This record gives sequence, structure tokens and C-alpha cells, in this order.
Amino acid sequence: MLGSSYDGDGAASGNVQNITGLTGTITDGLALDYIYDTGPDYYVDIISADGGALVFESQDSNGRVVCYEGPSSNYRTVYSSVVFGALRDASSTKNELMGIYMDYLTGLITGIEEQVSAGSLSMSLQNPCYGSVNIHLSIPSPGNVSITLYDMSGHLVGEISDGYLPEGSHSIVWNSEKDRPLGTGTYLLLLQTEENTVTQKILIF
Repeated sequence: MLGSSYDGDGAASGNVQNITGLTGTITDGLALDYIYDTGPDYYVDIISADGGALVFESQDSNGRVVCYEGPSSNYRTVYSSVVFGALRDASSTKNELMGIYMDYLTGLITGIEEQVSAGSLSMSLQNPCYGSVNIHLSIPSPGNVSITLYDMSGHLVGEISDGYLPEGSHSIVWNSEKDRPLGTGTYLLLLQTEENTVTQKILIF
């Protein structure tokens, strides 16, 4: 397999009780129970990274999921030896995990400058964002400006800027690791002035 190596069959039964996301990977902080000592748990393959990145281990520290980015970032794959349907909802859900996988698989294009505007108010940023969000905005008149970040459920997860700004161009850097660690996923950036509002969907890794 590209980016991954097969290391063995695993035990005849009961070799996967749970899987845990590895620190610093797209699954960091995830923990899911597995249907233990039943059909899906028989002979679960052990895999390791071979040019890819190991992102999940089972309770016995054996590799179970590897992510791989192809040459020149022209494709991405996720290799999983665990049966997705055999994962049990725990501290994180299967829906959340599938969202993370889809964000990873569809996040091939990086460093694209995206711009949104409303009247003379405009905002641009690099999308996807890796750790920090670099925002460039142009304000037609001085006044109070609010920049906030929401998850896709509508919950406020970050207050990037809130205060008076003079007319003209401004650059604001918000570090998601320093200011408030966020999980990999899609978020909504909201820029508000007294006259206008613009929004931008962004992907944060």
C-alpha cells in the first residue's frame, strides 16, 4: 500500500478494544471504542506508516490507520484496518471522525487566497489554514470591527478581534494553537462592522 506497510494479521479474536488518535495528527484527541471480541475484531490487520503518517493506534500500541499524501500533493488516502461500522461512539463520534477524514481527503489545494466583500468592506485570507489564520481586511471608514470564529454548529470558538480600527487596510494574525487550540475541521469566519457583514468558510488543520 502506498504510504503504509502491512505488519501482520493480529490475534484470532479480541485484538482491538479501542483506538486512540496520535498526538499532532488529524486525529489528535480522538478516542473510540471498538466492538471487542466479536466478528469485526477477528484478525484485524496491523499496519504502520511507510512514507505516510500513522494517526490511530489500538490499545496494544499497534498501528491501525495511516494517512498518506501523494507526490506533489496530488492525492490523499486513508488506510484503515479497523471496520468503520464497528467503532462505538465514545468521547468522539463516528460522524466527527468521518468529517475529519473528508476534510483531510478534500484539503489538497493549499495557500489559495480567497476574498469576500460587502460594499466597500472586504476580507481575504489563505485557505486552508495551518495553525494560524492570516486575515487581510479593507475598511472603508473608521469604526468598531468584530472578527469572530464559529464551528459549523454555530458555537462561538474564537474572538479574533473586537475594537476600533481606522479606515484602510489591516492585517490580523490569529494563532489557533496559541489563542485557543481547535480541532481539524471547517469553521465560519464572521467579519462585522457597523454597516456591513461578510462571512467566509475556512478549513483549519
